[in-house]
Amino acid sequence: MQTRFPSFLLTLLLLSGAVHAATLEDAERSLAEGDHANAFSSFEQLAIGGDRDAQYRLAQLYASGSGIERDPVQSANWYRRAADNGLADAQFALGVLYSTGTGVERDDGLAVDWYVNAAKQGHIDAQYNLGYMYASGRGIDQDLVRARTWYQLAADQGHSRAQINLGAMYASGDGVPRDDARAAQWYRMAALQGDADAQYSLGYLYEFGRGVDSNRGQALRWYGEAAEQGHIEAGHRQVALQAKLETSARRVKVETANLRAGPGTDHEVIGKLPRDTPVIGMAKDGDWVEISIPGNTPARGWLHNNLLTSPPPMAARSDKVQSPPTALPQATAAPATPAPESVAQGGRVDAAPDFTPEAVASTETPITNSELTAQARAAKGELEETLDERDALLQRLSAITKQTAELTAQIDSMEAQRAAMLGDRGQPTQEVAPTGNPAAAGQETAVTVTRPAAMASAPAGAGSSWLREGFATMLDRLDGRLLKIETRLSKLEANQALLTRELQASRESREMVLGLARDMEKKLLAQRLEAVEAQAAEMSSRLEAKQLQMNLAESRQRARDLESQLANRAADRDEQTQRLISLEEERDALMTGLDAAEKRLAHLRDQIESDDPPQVQAAPLKTEPAR
Repeated sequence: MQTRFPSFLLTLLLLSGAVHAATLEDAERSLAEGDHANAFSSFEQLAIGGDRDAQYRLAQLYASGSGIERDPVQSANWYRRAADNGLADAQFALGVLYSTGTGVERDDGLAVDWYVNAAKQGHIDAQYNLGYMYASGRGIDQDLVRARTWYQLAADQGHSRAQINLGAMYASGDGVPRDDARAAQWYRMAALQGDADAQYSLGYLYEFGRGVDSNRGQALRWYGEAAEQGHIEAGHRQVALQAKLETSARRVKVETANLRAGPGTDHEVIGKLPRDTPVIGMAKDGDWVEISIPGNTPARGWLHNNLLTSPPPMAARSDKVQSPPTALPQATAAPATPAPESVAQGGRVDAAPDFTPEAVASTETPITNSELTAQARAAKGELEETLDERDALLQRLSAITKQTAELTAQIDSMEAQRAAMLGDRGQPTQEVAPTGNPAAAGQETAVTVTRPAAMASAPAGAGSSWLREGFATMLDRLDGRLLKIETRLSKLEANQALLTRELQASRESREMVLGLARDMEKKLLAQRLEAVEAQAAEMSSRLEAKQLQMNLAESRQRARDLESQLANRAADRDEQTQRLISLEEERDALMTGLDAAEKRLAHLRDQIESDDPPQVQAAPLKTEPAR
């Protein structure tokens, strides 16, 4: 029994897979042909058997009421079963139901949990919705950094609403450093997909030269495309800008002006304009003006500024951010919350690529997904610079303190010398000199200076006069030097106080930078932990699949070995059967000969017992021809 089980298990797996695929395909075909009842029955049978794709399709049928009465509660139940089996589409749909309260009690926290499960599998809509939940703080603490991360993942896969919200974050500086150029890039990606909000926002940037060179023609173009889709504000701005351009028309002031394809004489001439031709200035590049010619062909081109009449004020091409009259429109989109009908009728969402941190980092086209790491490195570099500056300030403070001590010693020495020179020869007089005490900086202190009385009362004479003048000169020099030293000491003390304040400010800056670095490291660690958990889950799934493949291969090999053994045993059995038949034939022949011998022996015994010798007949002679 043990040798037959792997072969039986392999056969059962193969048969069940073939039947399952055919049944699911038949159910899809029945649904496409409009046979909803048969499709519902097939999907239900497979769903009860645990097929997650069938569970997802059955939930869609319950949501839309196709082939069965519409039942949002049953729809949510089957979505949950498929979601528990790991189907990303079902996880996203269940998150939508919890966000809207359809078939379940509304719970934004559970919606976030299911969005996370689907988003980690690369589901584009789940990534966008998760970014919105982080940005709005619904069901989870508001975190604009994580909102940007999930918007980035969805935007890199072409989700237009994620691209708009990412552009709005860069335009306003919410969660990211303000960068109008990147905002314009994301708006342009969504605008090229036909999103009216993105087209309006991109036209706004072109009108006021934010993140792009000011270009009224591009502004009119994007305003117009948005207005065609019913964007009211875009229509108003298009009309206002057109009227503004028409009232600021300029004219050609030379006989004939060459209209060129680009700014510069190296571009080809695409037309000639006569004098007094009205033109509308659209943009400017140096001395060249991009103009529009109403009702003419070609309608656009470039003219040198000297060929036109005096221009009205217009936006020049520069890197400066123009100040718009109103705030930049924030195209913040609501989360993708399709009604159950749209979820049911929309069909399967194409499988998105697997979520990996490496993919996140490599999909950063206009921006890098390692921006948080760069910010952390910048903060660390700033911290190192602050520490270096602090060390330099401490060294300067130490040098100033040492120099202050030396100057104080010099002052004391000079005071001692002056006292020794004067001795007790004169009467004390009071003079005012600045003090070097930091506690009394800016005040005046009475310093006792002893003047020699002999200098004032000495008789006139060459010696006494010379001596008196020499002492006076020496004292004046000492006083002047002392005053300079005390002044310098006061300056050094003031510098010391300034350096102390700078040191305190640097310490406060250091603490602030350390706090920012710690917060950034926490966020990075949290992101890395999520990435590692996702990798671990993926590796576990791959390991289980690989183990199953190995078990399947081992079962197949064992089945082949058993079949080979069975074939060998069958051949041995056939050979032994053949030999047995041959032996039975030999036995029958021997038995026949034995019976004949026994009969002859009995006959001979009968003859012997009757004492009649047997009659022996001579055999006839046979002659053969000579050869």
